[in-house]
Amino acid sequence: GMLRRGGSGRLDSSSPERPVSPYRNGADYASMKSAPRLRTTPIVDLVDYMASDTYNMMRLQGPDPGKPSQMTVQHAQDSWGTVWQDLHSCTPPDVAIRKKIEGGLHSYFQSAAMSMSHDVPLLAGVSQSSMDQYKKMRAHKA
Repeated sequence: GMLRRGGSGRLDSSSPERPVSPYRNGADYASMKSAPRLRTTPIVDLVDYMASDTYNMMRLQGPDPGKPSQMTVQHAQDSWGTVWQDLHSCTPPDVAIRKKIEGGLHSYFQSAAMSMSHDVPLLAGVSQSSMDQYKKMRAHKA
């Protein structure tokens, strides 16, 4: 899809400010066996903003499980799945309220997953060390 600048200033292929929830479309809650998948920004949408070697590594290999920062989107999906399972494992006193809570939580996790799937790959391979930043600054001044 076409990239556009969202209200938060990020380039995105969808609107992270108002994620579409399956709960607003009259989904059949009883038939759902697991939590709905969270949508993410496709890595191909970020190609113009990443170094080519980083882009190719992320596209071919995916996130590195040894780097927690690269696993944030998967962790968001896992957390959402746990919350969803907990909501569905107990009988609610009021089904309408549970649906409202579930929809709100899904919207929250969807927004977080969309933001992280956009921002985290752009920082892959960028050192966050203050000493590294200082050395780069000194190298440019020399």
